[in-house]
Amino acid sequence: MKAKPEVPMDVRLMNAAATALFAAGAVLLLAAGGVQDLYGAAAQKQLQLLLGSTDVNASVPRTSIRRLTGAKLQLMARVDHGAYRFEDPEFQSWVAARRTVD
Repeated sequence: MKAKPEVPMDVRLMNAAATALFAAGAVLLLAAGGVQDLYGAAAQKQLQLLLGSTDVNASVPRTSIRRLTGAKLQLMARVDHGAYRFEDPEFQSWVAARRTVD
């Protein structure tokens, strides 16, 4: 039986980073679409559809929101638990005009 070749660590990190950015884009789409509770079960179901994965749990929006509200990006700001607003209304309009995460 042949052993599977090991995937180099840098490739795994790049894949993880790409997945995280893809999820952040999906969270932006939900927020721009008016979803208020980004941590709720309904938002998680929408994320599953957008990401094409059933492996979506509460950590996906939490990690994405942490990235989107962090010092580097500062794209969103917390309004209330699970509720966020865009820092730039023009960016929100641009995101809202999109239909898919790409």
